[in-house]
Amino acid sequence: MPLAAIGGKGTKLLHLQKHWRVPEWFVVTSEMFRHCLVAAGMEKSIGDLLAQVSEENCDDIAEKISTNVHITTPEKRRHLHLAAVFACNFTNHLWTISEDLLNEKDIPFDLLKPLIHQTFLKIQNHSPKNVQTGPAVRNDLKTLEKHRKILSECRDALQCVSTTEIYNILSKSIQNTHGSHR
Repeated sequence: MPLAAIGGKGTKLLHLQKHWRVPEWFVVTSEMFRHCLVAAGMEKSIGDLLAQVSEENCDDIAEKISTNVHITTPEKRRHLHLAAVFACNFTNHLWTISEDLLNEKDIPFDLLKPLIHQTFLKIQNHSPKNVQTGPAVRNDLKTLEKHRKILSECRDALQCVSTTEIYNILSKSIQNTHGSHR
């Protein structure tokens, strides 16, 4: 059975399924859903559209909601979801760690937002692999060691271990991806 994945990260939105019968192969993103909510009375309209979805007309229904429509399979949808967890959920958690590290020294997280935005803009036209920067890809062992030392001095010992493990795993992964590990 095909899957109509509409828009960005491909989330199913469980609250949609509570109100309307949504075929398991039909994916509605949160971005598209928010767009519908902004328009007055669209909740009912999207419910009506979803009630009409069948394997035969999913393309047409999806294109009424979004111009970014991809037909795929349940197996590919699971991979899309896994990739979305890495790209969005884990990234958000890394921002949380960054914010915690900054809060320890009373540094506002807002200072990182332009850098985060610039990184996002780079991947609009390039593969993330091709625009990777930082001490791990440069194999800058001095900086990696300085960062580990800072992490070992954090206030919460349990959080220190977890954050240091994440730092080491991600640094090693970057080095392995880019052949910079010696």
